[in-house]
Amino acid sequence: MLFVFVPLLFAIYISFHEWTLIGTPEFIGLKNYERLIRDGRFWQSSANTHLHRCDGPLSIGLGLAWRWIESRPLGRSVLRSIYFLPVIVSNVVTAIMEHGYSTTTTASSIRC
Repeated sequence: MLFVFVPLLFAIYISFHEWTLIGTPEFIGLKNYERLIRDGRFWQSSANTHLHRCDGPLSIGLGLAWRWIESRPLGRSVLRSIYFLPVIVSNVVTAIMEHGYSTTTTASSIRC
């Protein structure tokens, strides 16, 4: 408990002081907290922190839902189709582009 409460109390003590770690701490009261509340980066980082807190349970829930859907015969075939669709589409697009390149007219094949 000593390794938990001593650093915690010291952090609270430091938060009420202006201290560069070289000189002696100067008591400034709640000015650090006022500056924190007015800082937009604090609110953005707080929102990001809460978003990432939800990331773990959400990913576990989505993984369980994915596994439940995949355990069904129809769900398995639909999910496999969705999973492999980017591979199929990219091959089809590449084939269409290569076909278009091979059938275009070049300047040397034009006769005047």
